[in-house]
Amino acid sequence: MKWFGFQFPVPGSRFCRGVCFAFLLSFLSFGCLSEEVRKATRNVDVIVVLGAPGTEEYGKRFKEAADAWQAACVKAAVKCNVLGGDKDKADDVKLLEERLKAEHEKTTGVLWLVFIGHGTFDGREAKFNLRGADVTPTQLAAWL
Repeated sequence: MKWFGFQFPVPGSRFCRGVCFAFLLSFLSFGCLSEEVRKATRNVDVIVVLGAPGTEEYGKRFKEAADAWQAACVKAAVKCNVLGGDKDKADDVKLLEERLKAEHEKTTGVLWLVFIGHGTFDGREAKFNLRGADVTPTQLAAWL
């Protein structure tokens, strides 16, 4: 078969099957390689902050959401830290401050902050409810 003076291989011929197989093999190997390179070079940290639940029902929902975030991070091959889920720790604002200050010292990478919980607004300033003291956007900005 000719098209604009170029001789194409006949469909079904060994040459045509060989070219198609080589193309498919290179495409699949490139896809696998790029996945491995993507996982090896990913520099993303995710911090999931669980707020004060208030009631047991909300605590269960917050925990389910945090578990979903952890599963997604495992699947995406990124680091995930959950703050606020420990039963014995009571001052989550200190934990959050320490973690964000440590992240601030890094010179590369991406940080995702995920807040799961309730907040309040008094007409002047919003606050995210944590166990212990609540956190404000001004505090978060200073820590970052």
